[in-house]
Amino acid sequence: MNHEISEKEKYMRRCLELAGQALGNTYPNPMVGAVLVHNGRIIGEGYHHEAGKPHAEINAINAVENKSLLKESTL
Repeated sequence: MNHEISEKEKYMRRCLELAGQALGNTYPNPMVGAVLVHNGRIIGEGYHHEAGKPHAEINAINAVENKSLLKESTL
C-alpha cells in the first residue's frame, strides 16, 4: 500500500488547516479554506475569516501576486 500523500490530498489538507483558523467566527457559514495551485505550487491561499466577510476563494485569489497565472491555475 502506498502511504504517500497525493498532491490533491496535500492541497485539501492545507485547505482544512486554513479553514481551522476561523474556528468559531464563521457561523452561520461553514469554515472554508482555499488554495490556488499553478504547476504544482501553491500561489495563493485564503480562508473565510468571519461571517459577512469575503469567502475563502476570494481571499485566495487576492493573495496571488501574479494575477496572470490565475487562468492557468486550479482552485
